[in-house]
Amino acid sequence: MTFPRAKLRSGDLVELREPGEILATLDEHGCLGGLPFMPEMLDFFGRRLAVRARVERACDPVFYSGVRRISDAVLLEDARCSGAAHAGCGARCLIYWKEAWLRPAPSNGAAPAPATRDDGYEALKRLVEGAAERGTDADGEKTYRCQATEFRHAAEQVYWRPSLRSREIKRSSIRSLVGEVFNGDVSVTRFVRVMVRTVYEAVGAWTHLRFSRPFKKTGDTPAPPVELHGLKPGDLVQVRSKTEIKRTLDANGKNRGLWFDREMLPFCGSNARVLSKVERFVDEKTGRLVELSSDLYTLDGVTCGGDLSVGRRFCPRAIYPWWREAWLQRLDGEEAGSPEGYPPSATS
Repeated sequence: MTFPRAKLRSGDLVELREPGEILATLDEHGCLGGLPFMPEMLDFFGRRLAVRARVERACDPVFYSGVRRISDAVLLEDARCSGAAHAGCGARCLIYWKEAWLRPAPSNGAAPAPATRDDGYEALKRLVEGAAERGTDADGEKTYRCQATEFRHAAEQVYWRPSLRSREIKRSSIRSLVGEVFNGDVSVTRFVRVMVRTVYEAVGAWTHLRFSRPFKKTGDTPAPPVELHGLKPGDLVQVRSKTEIKRTLDANGKNRGLWFDREMLPFCGSNARVLSKVERFVDEKTGRLVELSSDLYTLDGVTCGGDLSVGRRFCPRAIYPWWREAWLQRLDGEEAGSPEGYPPSATS
């Protein structure tokens, strides 16, 4: 089993290629290998960014199809979708970048030229803006196309028990786990910590001690009503304790239909500022825009670590969990901070 050095690794500085070069890689739907180049990505021309991680072990939180990878693709630091071309979707997903769209930043530190000087910019813009909208579905609802809706088509399965076929061996879960260290995406310390926990939980599963949700209850007890006051971006809050949050959940571990996810547990008791109120998002299954009127918030710097859940080990997507107001307590005059030993955006 060999682990050749990846072309791009965590920490490498890159910039986008010329618009005409990127346009030449795309099909009539604005995709390369099923992965769309979205209109929001046009904003990153003229910028220099660091590679965050390769997309070798991405989770599928919608269809639960297991671990998937996007070949020859990376994530970049702080390169999230604004949702501007998708009706203001507030999911703030990290953008996937095919290596064919990127090039190493020059060593002399010279800033990239404005993309609008390239003859291919307007053609690229027209193509990707037109491809962002699918049309309407059978019910006449407007639907959108983005990297989240096309993820399963652009990504390939990572097999836990591969057959002897060479293609599946290259996509085996064990190989991809170890490859995370060789690619520079995961430190040895983090790798050992997560693997020890994985073995411990596997033993728990064999002895029927494993749980799938942190606060699953028994019976049909509904979540108690909570008085809502409304939070605003910039408000300083503290995530409530596990005991307090448990009281807000129903028999299935939900609060008005929203899971309290296991990856949110490390943030209990920590402070953060409200990043945004989630008012709409593009449904990854249908492509429809979903309008929200209830209390759903994201917290600045608080993202899924991908280390605690089966099927998410070392996932680099850093998805923003959604928080009910009942799980948060507004603070005044306190400093925000991350849970000790668990930086929210850590990738190594």
